[in-house]
Amino acid sequence: MLPHHLDLNESFFILDEEGNVSNVAQEATCSCFDPPRKAEGKKSSVAHSKKYKSGCLICGAEILYLEKNQRMRCHYCQNEYEANSLCLNNHYVCDRCHVQDSLELIRKTAIEASHSDMITLLKAIRKHPIFPMHGPDHHPLVPAIILSVYKNLGGDVSDQDILTGIDRGNTIPGAACSFLGVDGAAIGVGIAFSIIVNANPYKGKERQLVQKVAKEVLEEIARYEAPRCCRRECWTALRVASRLSESYLPIRLPAEEDFICTQSHLNKECIGRKCPLYPSHS
Repeated sequence: MLPHHLDLNESFFILDEEGNVSNVAQEATCSCFDPPRKAEGKKSSVAHSKKYKSGCLICGAEILYLEKNQRMRCHYCQNEYEANSLCLNNHYVCDRCHVQDSLELIRKTAIEASHSDMITLLKAIRKHPIFPMHGPDHHPLVPAIILSVYKNLGGDVSDQDILTGIDRGNTIPGAACSFLGVDGAAIGVGIAFSIIVNANPYKGKERQLVQKVAKEVLEEIARYEAPRCCRRECWTALRVASRLSESYLPIRLPAEEDFICTQSHLNKECIGRKCPLYPSHS
């Protein structure tokens, strides 16, 4: 557990290229990272001491998707929302609470990391114990990685641009890949490229470019007749983004580090050898 005397700048771990904590002196211990508590009246995901990597964040049970939205109360913030998913034990967590812990990790790491390969940064962030295997947490992750690496390679991107990309990605709702027909990872690439080329609704050339980019990423993701896998979709999106950067950006974005799946045994919907990240492909 983190010492209580740490200041705000030390509230989250900074990861090196191997995913190891680099900003806190450590020793062997049986405790895991306990995110800082917010002094708020309502419960939040940050105040919860354990979150499951897959399934329901609260109990780990299977998530059920409903045919029609229902009014549900979030387990953490206690606010009510029209929602389409809950677990077998009737737990519901809103998107805002779902991403609360990982969003701060993404922001801090994207601003402070020095990675020059997008897959390396993807691995480092997803290796953190608070980052879940699936969920809307991945939607701000993709633009954060692209913009962070672009900045590190000398691209004209500011820290505020990175935060803007993260905020835009965070507006993509959970289950967008099926309920909206566009995977959040594809939108995330479009977000990052939009910020880099300074696109807006009035700029015809830039607007067309970012739509082409998102389309090409989505086409590659849609090649797989498969249930969701946020690891596979993020990896695919970043690989396509790397290829497209050669044509559309002044700086090429590398996505070259090997990425072999270590979560297939946890993912009940894993497609096995049909997935390019499956261990047998190594």
